[in-house]
Amino acid sequence: DDVLERVENLLASGYHDLVVGISVPDGHPEAVRIRREFGSDPRVVLTDDLMADVPHAAVRLDVPPRVRLWPTDLASMLKGLEGFGLLCAEVELPKETKDPDRPAGPDNEVVERPNLVVRMVRTRALHRAMHAGADDPWTAAGELFGSRTMGTDALGLKAMKLAKGPRTRLASAFKPVDNPPVVVLAGKVFRKLGSIRSPQDVSAVARWVVRGFGNVTRRGRLKMKRRLRQRREARRAARMQQVAMDVPAWIRLAGGAGHLPGASQGTKNLDGVEVVLVAPDAPVEAVDSVAVPVVRLGDASGIPLAAPVNSRRFNPAGFLPVGTAAEIEPPPDLSWPEDRVRA
Repeated sequence: DDVLERVENLLASGYHDLVVGISVPDGHPEAVRIRREFGSDPRVVLTDDLMADVPHAAVRLDVPPRVRLWPTDLASMLKGLEGFGLLCAEVELPKETKDPDRPAGPDNEVVERPNLVVRMVRTRALHRAMHAGADDPWTAAGELFGSRTMGTDALGLKAMKLAKGPRTRLASAFKPVDNPPVVVLAGKVFRKLGSIRSPQDVSAVARWVVRGFGNVTRRGRLKMKRRLRQRREARRAARMQQVAMDVPAWIRLAGGAGHLPGASQGTKNLDGVEVVLVAPDAPVEAVDSVAVPVVRLGDASGIPLAAPVNSRRFNPAGFLPVGTAAEIEPPPDLSWPEDRVRA
């Protein structure tokens, strides 16, 4: 139940490209239940090596057991990570005895445990630290690219107490609340109007109507946003099915989609974006206020206008068309050292 609550809070943060990884030891008493609960969720990955299973994530968050995160904590930590390679936040543990099932006493003293640390790191900094051969890549990423420690007052992190025995609460999936039918809403209004007996009731009913109208408007707006988001996800899924390449989310494309099919387009919201590819047909002002690295395609840089074709498929749908005289040429002989790409 604690794992379910933490996962739901992370997924409720509002980031559409968020993936939650859970490491479950084989001997864990709730291993079977956790695998059944999250095995079919595409947003949750059950793995012991999240770096290998999700290699394209721009930012990684390490949450130790017993730490509860609220949906707004992820956005606060991402904002605090700006300009740094590592972000740390300490969580104080409550005072506990050796055996939480028994009251404190001479044979069950209160023990002091070290504080828990929630860490967020940029994947680029972590790869650089691993490439350097550091024993602790997370700490080395902070030393190389700067680290920051956020106080407990800036976040709502909380360490939960140890469970005193099994918990039997059944977890229910989150379901958005929609507005009831118009007939039901009208019936509520008529019943409220019929219950008016004094001027005080009139003011109470007026306040109830105003509050109810605000709730109905808010639910309708949220429902419209959900529909738009589902349509965008459906269009993106249909577009990705026609593409032979899996483009990571940290790449953004400015220009025609045929230059890199499957890549997200637009330069307005660049949260988590590492590089922007600019095609020749992109508007001139598309990358004027972009704060991430920009790579231009075409003759100016010598980079081809189309991405490399997956050899397992002859003509992947979505790529730019080529002329009838196009041929596959062998790679050039890079005999000069300056022509080679150095790692």
